[in-house]
Amino acid sequence: MPAQSPRLPKISVIQSFKVAAELGSLAKAAAQLALTPAAVSQQIRQLEEQLGSALFLRTQSGVMLTETGKEYLRYVTEAFDILHL
Repeated sequence: MPAQSPRLPKISVIQSFKVAAELGSLAKAAAQLALTPAAVSQQIRQLEEQLGSALFLRTQSGVMLTETGKEYLRYVTEAFDILHL
């Protein structure tokens, strides 16, 4: 039986990550994406679980990217630029 490929994250989840990373805030990302902050937070946690690594450090004033998050943002930005999303 062939090995199953790992599932890719949904584009909407990756977009939530990208917007939150660029704005430094889950609440601001939620407002821009017309979602609730809880929905964005849940999407980010889902993405972190799927990738097996924390992407953000949560602070009282917002979120900051971890080193893994910075690297992932570079890949995501490049992919979205190629796809023109």
